[in-house]
Amino acid sequence: MLSTTEVPGHRVNGPRRGTERDELPMRPQRTCSLSDCNRVHYARNYCKRHYLRWNRYGDPRLARNPETVEGKFWAKVRRTVGCWTWQGYVRRRDGYAGFKWNGKTGAAYRFSYELHNGPIPDGLQIDHLCRNRACVRPDHLEAVTGAINVARGVRLVRTCECGRDVLGNAYFMHRRACRRLRELGET
Repeated sequence: MLSTTEVPGHRVNGPRRGTERDELPMRPQRTCSLSDCNRVHYARNYCKRHYLRWNRYGDPRLARNPETVEGKFWAKVRRTVGCWTWQGYVRRRDGYAGFKWNGKTGAAYRFSYELHNGPIPDGLQIDHLCRNRACVRPDHLEAVTGAINVARGVRLVRTCECGRDVLGNAYFMHRRACRRLRELGET
């Protein structure tokens, strides 16, 4: 019986035949392509810091320093053609975007609405028209009553031909009344 050391072509330990580890050339370490940066290459000829800046802002030298609350907010928003997605903290249990301002933690979409439209009226909630809870785009947010918000969530709100939002089964009664008023010429 042959041992493994006696089997022809079988190597037990060490490099393959004809190569020694000392003979392999050392590859020079690549660095960031920016002239004043000597950090190790990460991707696209940039170090990790400059690559992430390029990826987020489009410019590897641009570093946004969020000095104001608005700067802090916009540093965490990724604007796209559709929704403006929140890149910061998102609660796991319900998927809403969290944001801390003025010493209190609240919802990022509420901050966005207040930033663009002013304070939220009493008794109203913010509804995501796009149904994306991480969206902070102001034209995707609307202040509505709690009943409308819940009904839209389960798609119970219907819009009548007259332009009014009607909840649940009342839609059919409302539509019938609208039709009668039109027949009488009152609408």
